[in-house]
Amino acid sequence: MGAIEDRLYARARAHALAAVCMLAMAIAVALLAAPSRALAAVVDHFTVGQEFSKTGMVPEELSSTFTYQLTRVEGRDGVAPLPANAEGDTYTFTLDGDTSKDISLTLGNTAAADALTFSHAGVFSYQLRCVTDPSGTEGLTVDDTVYDVEIEVNNADDSLAVSHVVIRRESDGYKPDAASFSHSFEGQPEPVP
Repeated sequence: MGAIEDRLYARARAHALAAVCMLAMAIAVALLAAPSRALAAVVDHFTVGQEFSKTGMVPEELSSTFTYQLTRVEGRDGVAPLPANAEGDTYTFTLDGDTSKDISLTLGNTAAADALTFSHAGVFSYQLRCVTDPSGTEGLTVDDTVYDVEIEVNNADDSLAVSHVVIRRESDGYKPDAASFSHSFEGQPEPVP
């Protein structure tokens, strides 16, 4: 009877170990699936960056300032908010040289200049593009990438919180961490002395 008892004990031990493993797996899945304030990062902005490369002879009057527009798109949760200094459905701003700008995301009922202020929960959509016209400057190439920007605001403990920002390049669906634009100017070759 010793061998039978050993097999029963081994089988019971294997079942107990399997039950413990399944319980640990269920706890791990529950922790990963549940939102956690301790693990969640605060989302308070998204970034728009630009690079401007120049080669050859560059005229002194060449501007390195480019104009951008963030246009709200009406979605399932209504009209997306814009900064107080926006005009109509569009917020216009400029970047100069190799630089970036953080578009602030705030919560409340009063729109602020240069910030998107959300007063209720929802998913809010925008399109971002550079609108500088290169046609008047020979050799200037302006990046015509269009980005779709989606911002989700949730109710959290009787207050609002921006849960995430998704930036998606419209042409191929790529989701970078920031919207970036690469402009260039190719002037006439430098004269050889």
